[in-house]
Parts: sequence; C-alpha cells; structure tokens
Amino acid sequence: MPLSFEVTLGRRSGFPVILNSRGKIRVYGRVGSNTVVEEFSEGVNVLNIPYYSRRLGVFKENVEVVIEDVKGLASRKHVVNVTFKVVPSVSVLLKKVASWLGGLVEYVGGFIERKIAEAGLMPGKEPGISSGEGVGVAGGKLPRKAVITFEEGFLRKSRRGVYDGVREYMAGDDLRDIHWKKTASRKQLIVKTYSSGSGRRGGAGAGGAALIADLEASNEYELDRLAYDLVSYLAYGARYAPKMKTMVYLTLPNGAVMVFTGNFKTTLASIIYLFRKGLIRVDSDYLSQSIPLSIVEMENIVSRAEENKLLRTMLSANTPYIRDVVEALKEAGIAPPSAYILLYGSPTSFKHSYLDYVLLSMGYKRLVRREAS
Repeated sequence: MPLSFEVTLGRRSGFPVILNSRGKIRVYGRVGSNTVVEEFSEGVNVLNIPYYSRRLGVFKENVEVVIEDVKGLASRKHVVNVTFKVVPSVSVLLKKVASWLGGLVEYVGGFIERKIAEAGLMPGKEPGISSGEGVGVAGGKLPRKAVITFEEGFLRKSRRGVYDGVREYMAGDDLRDIHWKKTASRKQLIVKTYSSGSGRRGGAGAGGAALIADLEASNEYELDRLAYDLVSYLAYGARYAPKMKTMVYLTLPNGAVMVFTGNFKTTLASIIYLFRKGLIRVDSDYLSQSIPLSIVEMENIVSRAEENKLLRTMLSANTPYIRDVVEALKEAGIAPPSAYILLYGSPTSFKHSYLDYVLLSMGYKRLVRREAS
C-alpha cells in the first residue's frame, strides 16, 4: 500500500522513520534536496527527515534511508516511494497578501478599531485574545454584529489619485511620496503609491459582489482552509476588480458577526488587519457535523415543512441568519442579479444550503459554494 504524508504549505515538516537497532548506528535520510544525518543508540528511535514545499499539490518523492554502523563497516539502503500532499496554510497566505497590500493594512487599521470599539467588540485600545474557542476577541461579552462600512472616497485622495500602498523607491519617483516611517523601519527608501481608482471588472455583475463566509469549523484544519479560501477570493477580487462594490458577511466561530462593505481592496485589508491583530486566529475545537444539501433537496424540505414539524423547526432555527444576510445585502446595495460566494464548514452545512436556496430563488447568481474539505 503506497504511503502518503500531509504537509503544510511553507512550513518545514518532518517525515518520521522508525528504527529499531541492536547497536549504535548512523542514519542518513533524504527526501529530494532535504537531507539529515543522525546517530542513534540501540533500541527504538525515530528519524525525522525534513520536507518543505512552496507549491500546493500532490508530489511523489523517493524517501531514501541509509543505515550503517558507526565504524562504517556495514550499511544498508532503503528506498520508499511516498506521496506528499501539500495543503494550504492561511498564515503563509496572510504574509504574502499583507506584503502586497503594503501600507494599506495599517492605514485602514485605525478606522477598523474605532468601528469595532463602537460595536463593543474591542473595548480597550489594544485587542486581546480570550480563552474562547475558535476566535480570540477582546473583552467578555460579544456583540451580535459589528458593521464596518468604507464609504466611496474613504481612501485618501492626493494629487495623483487614491492611496494604494507602498513599494521600494525607484529612480524618478517624487521625493514628496517618500513614506518616512516605512523607510526608517525597513532601512531603505520606501514610497507611497497611488491609483486612479479604475480596475478591471470580473464577471460578478454590475451590482457588485457578496462573499458570505462562516468560520465555524469541525477542526483546526477545516478552519485553516476556510480562512485560506476567504483571503484567496478577496485577493483575487482586489487584483482584478479592486474598486467593485463588495460586501463580506463574516460569521466568527463564536457566533459574532462582522459585516464589511466597501470594495474588494478595503475589505481584504480589513480581514488581513483582523488576522494580524489576533482578533481572528485559526484555532478551533468544534466537533459537530452536518451534510450539505443540493437545491433540489432543499426545495423538497421547504415544500414539506408545513406538514413536518422537525423540518419546520430546522428552517425556522436558521431563518434569522438568512434574514440578516439578506438585509445586509440590501443595505450594501448588492441587489440581484449580483453574484455571491459561500464559504462554510461542515457544522453549518444545512444553514448555508438553506441560504443558497433562498439567494438563488431571489435571483442572485452563485459564483462559488464551497464547504471546507
């Protein structure tokens, strides 16, 4: 039976090899360009061969192990074919996207802190992390919803357009655009960049786009994938349609709701800021499970709800959430036939199957419906 081993993108993992020897041995281990040499005494020992990948996907590698006695008089070589599955890591993605956004994350930070403080989510100046599951939030009692709206023209205007971030200084740059704080911290000249505000629009419809994400997950790996997908979709929108009207309806694992309205770039900067401040952290102990349902199955459930008390109870329990999402869409000006993306974990599959059914029946267009796997 072929061996398989799961590793996280951008993190160095150790492939374990269990050894049982009667005397002192020297062991050489190699996977691709990663090698390790260790000496072990008699008994059972474990050799961890490092493996590292910068690419997502499935890779087949030969794991080579050479065992010899410490005097080098005898040796034996073993080769095993192992399939390495490289899975996404939100922490790696956050660093890349935060670097790409440059000073924009810091710029929106103060605005976000004020909005969250107004909602009671972050009463102090510095956000803290509670001991609760899934998401760390400063303070004790959580509000039901915090709404953060970036109005048109929120980003600073200048003689050259809208503030867009920072980059390294190049010959010919205006000295008035030097970002002195960044220059001091990075020990090199950094300048502010500006954009005209125009962007290439994707196929999300003229009315804008909505991303509805629920970070309630069954385990930390599922939560990592949900967070990874959330940032990935926003980054794609920020790259190809940065000024498109956008709403992000984000449910945290502890049940608190945060709604961001603005454009792809400002909402992405907001999410990155929350991760970096520790208000959202990838850590979960949820164990509940559910099954996603198709539109046909949901139609059947809705049609039978009047005569079936259990089905009626299931729908009514999720109706407040559905109603709140629809209201948030209306307030953000995201009207049919605008597009939406659904991201959720297994514990909330039924709730989002119901939401998917309602939004499609209202005339919205689904771009993605994805349960973390």
